[in-house]
Amino acid sequence: MEIDLSGTWQVTLNGRDVPCALPGDIHSALLDRGLIPDPYFASNEDAVRWMMERDWVLSRTVSLSAEQAASMNQIELDRVDTLATVRINGVDVGRCDNAFRRWRFAVDEGVLKAGDNRFELVFDNPVAAAKTLSQAQEYDIPWHWNVDLPHANLIRMIACDCGWDWNICLTPLGVAGALVLRRAPTLSLDYLDVRQRHSAGKVDLVLTVSGTLYDRDGVGSCAGTLVIDGQTLALSPEPVDGGEFRAVARCTLDQPRLWWPNGMGEQALYSVQVALDGQGLTRTIGLRSLAIDQTEDSTGSAMQFVVNGQPIFAKGANWIPVDALPARRTPENTRPLLEAAVAAHMNMIRVWGGGLYEPDWFYDLCAEVGLLVWQDAMFSCHLYPSDTVFLDNVRAELDHNIRRLQSAPAIALWCGDNEVIGALTWYPESRSNRDRYLVAYDRLNRTVEAAVSQHDSSRVF
Repeated sequence: MEIDLSGTWQVTLNGRDVPCALPGDIHSALLDRGLIPDPYFASNEDAVRWMMERDWVLSRTVSLSAEQAASMNQIELDRVDTLATVRINGVDVGRCDNAFRRWRFAVDEGVLKAGDNRFELVFDNPVAAAKTLSQAQEYDIPWHWNVDLPHANLIRMIACDCGWDWNICLTPLGVAGALVLRRAPTLSLDYLDVRQRHSAGKVDLVLTVSGTLYDRDGVGSCAGTLVIDGQTLALSPEPVDGGEFRAVARCTLDQPRLWWPNGMGEQALYSVQVALDGQGLTRTIGLRSLAIDQTEDSTGSAMQFVVNGQPIFAKGANWIPVDALPARRTPENTRPLLEAAVAAHMNMIRVWGGGLYEPDWFYDLCAEVGLLVWQDAMFSCHLYPSDTVFLDNVRAELDHNIRRLQSAPAIALWCGDNEVIGALTWYPESRSNRDRYLVAYDRLNRTVEAAVSQHDSSRVF
């Protein structure tokens, strides 16, 4: 039982309620109704700066039956940007502080009621929040001069949304993914892990589905199926450590159609459809082997991608978020850019570490058109904290996104960051206390590496 909370919310400006579509963002809502100027035009970036210097509230009313109010006990929000309190009928039920994560919060008994229920997302002023975080640090943590939000490196938000040498500073507020009110199921079907072993004329697959387990006693009754290429495989979930479940299926595909990068062959794709405990999960996968040849030679070592046993010459470009306004980041305006890369004979793009882990459909489009993806973790040019609270938040972000994207055939590599190791030499603080900042970088880097090793050992970090 669940209720989709996406759709029309309200944001209040000068006593006026303005409709705001979620998924979406507040800037787009105000711009669509002529309440702010186009931030891309002339110096309008400065004219809308006031929006990042105040708090905002998004709200909507949802009518529930008595049965729904009594049974719903969880709210899920995906990619809330960024610092927001989730409030239902005046009760705080959760706190979001990372734009790259999915959040699930318990809704305690008595919070919901029969009839109208007020849902609110209360967004903090990011300027004030970043300043407060900076004052709590044990030592100065330099932030990059590209950005117009001081100390933005202390908040897990999209770096270039705070301005960059090529981007305007909006720090948009909103939700990019799902919003759902539900009764927590026995288990939540979240991830698909695909491992491939290629040999002459066949591919052996190990397909593992996993996710959160809410009812350990009830998992034994949750049978399911996985369908691929006409084969239906049984799934029997089992509890594993960490409050999760896992179900494994194995099969062999004879005479498989292989996936190739642009210019080397067909972009053959297979659909994997999972049904478990009344939930469904569909992923598009490609059958290909991928390795990186790092053979040592007289000048060091090679770094050549090898797909299906064939070395390739990697040709590509940096990929940045397609628009500064999140509501405009859509498949419809992304596909033409990826197709232009293909037309220019590219076979790889690099998702840059100052942007975002793109949504699932982006990686599906890359697979469809034949573009491999060099995937950065979302760290760029700043230096970063290395305290336990910050790194735990980062680890949760990485765990989710690596598992979410593990089955994507286009991803070729996981990379730790963009220019952060170089940035150690950019700032007087890090130049004058080399070891302190180098240790902090090492802790962050090891956090990324550990997450990749745990969740996607099929790819190089």
